[in-house]
Amino acid sequence: MDEQLLRERVCQGAQQLWMRGLLAGDGGLVSVESHRRRFLVTPPGRRRSDLLPADLMTVDLGGLDMNGGPGLASDLWRPHRIAYQIERETPGVGSQAIRATVLVTSPALTALVRQQAPGTREVAALCGAALPWTDDPADEPAIRLALENRRAVFIRGSGLLAVGHDLASALNLVEHLEQAAYITLLGGRKP
Repeated sequence: MDEQLLRERVCQGAQQLWMRGLLAGDGGLVSVESHRRRFLVTPPGRRRSDLLPADLMTVDLGGLDMNGGPGLASDLWRPHRIAYQIERETPGVGSQAIRATVLVTSPALTALVRQQAPGTREVAALCGAALPWTDDPADEPAIRLALENRRAVFIRGSGLLAVGHDLASALNLVEHLEQAAYITLLGGRKP
């Protein structure tokens, strides 16, 4: 796909997430693979509501800015890097390649995680399966295991990370999981 079109889609996706309340201000991160081991990423410090295609960063797998800028902080890029590394090590995990990642601050899902019993590492069945989560955003093995078995993981303190074979599939997964969490909360059912 043409890079300019990809840039436009990333901006539109970030704006849609912002409008739905899944991103606040400059929070979260949306990325797509534009070329092999090159990723278009929403930049830190820029409001998601009014991103322009030229605002996006191009980074390598390590989060280094391909245009010589400061790059991404390792703790911000780590979950995305893990997802793309899984793809490099085991192409087609989950039947289709990982080409997009979305990290959001999902209000309903965050509330549902807070209701979980101590020691629990999964959120009740959402969209047909339990959603794994971890307390530590630096726990690479937990994030890796979660993404090898499911296309999403909740990272306490960071948010929901969803991956997809394209940006639309990652965005759809975020919206489906948030809606399922909201319905669970409204239903008063114990997770």
